[in-house]
Amino acid sequence: MATNSPGKPPPTIPITPVDERYSTLEARDRYWQMYPPQGLTRLIPQGMRSPPRAIDDIVAIILVERYLRLAKPESTKPAGLI
Repeated sequence: MATNSPGKPPPTIPITPVDERYSTLEARDRYWQMYPPQGLTRLIPQGMRSPPRAIDDIVAIILVERYLRLAKPESTKPAGLI
């Protein structure tokens, strides 16, 4: 197990907060885009459908996409947009 030298501060890791609001609802919509309903399930309105499995993996993808949007340098944004 590695230990720090005496008197030397531990290494720091930058932490970037990512807004998690509505990520579960967005993941539910993304689930149905990735796996369109089949058969009679198509007749049920999307807002009333529940995915048949946990969608934590899709939530994780959405949070990574949000992080990458935050980390995008200013120079890559189109001119004229705020």
